[in-house]
Amino acid sequence: MSVIRKQQIFSTKIRRSMQYLRKAGTLFLTASMLMMYLTACGSSDHGTPHVMMLGDIEIKPGETTIQELADAGYEFSDNGGVEMVPKDEGFGYTRTYTQVYDLNLKAEARTLYSSVVVLKDGEEAAMISIYNEEEKEITLAQCKISSITVYSTYFEADKVAVEGISWDELSAEALTEVLGEVTRSTDDKVYVWENRWYSLTLRYQEDGTIESIATNFNAFTL
Repeated sequence: MSVIRKQQIFSTKIRRSMQYLRKAGTLFLTASMLMMYLTACGSSDHGTPHVMMLGDIEIKPGETTIQELADAGYEFSDNGGVEMVPKDEGFGYTRTYTQVYDLNLKAEARTLYSSVVVLKDGEEAAMISIYNEEEKEITLAQCKISSITVYSTYFEADKVAVEGISWDELSAEALTEVLGEVTRSTDDKVYVWENRWYSLTLRYQEDGTIESIATNFNAFTL
């Protein structure tokens, strides 16, 4: 691993970060839960999750738990767990995650946490939002993934696949063949497919290459 020190605890910085995210997330989650129940009244059709393969694990927002990712060898942190470590040679610093979450800690009831970094061998592999939909506290390990985003610069991004399409074959055209017509797009750079509570977003960079791909459980992230 590239980290120089790993602590299986929430640091003070991470705790403060989660507390800040919790305040914002609670408002999002409460409003979204209300919207979800009102919209779904009289209907059990929630749509279908957009599946992403991260390494060897299949991720379905709204279903996959943090524990499942942990079992596949992933760890979790955020900006509060980052240190700028001087490079061994030359000038400059390396952005290094030196602290990771203790998954036995409690997530507050009906709370959404955003900007959680997924780490593999100390490297950024994905960015996720996680949530506790229960009316009681549960462990972080029991929380579910609300959204997952992979950027082209992330660790092993080239091994990511979405809806059965590998990274090197991902395109708006390829996804349209699988998902149907785009729900909305912006300047030929952002494409969104919506499926009731779920959505998938593809972003291009200025040079026409893929910037990121994200799958979402929209009931908790709108």
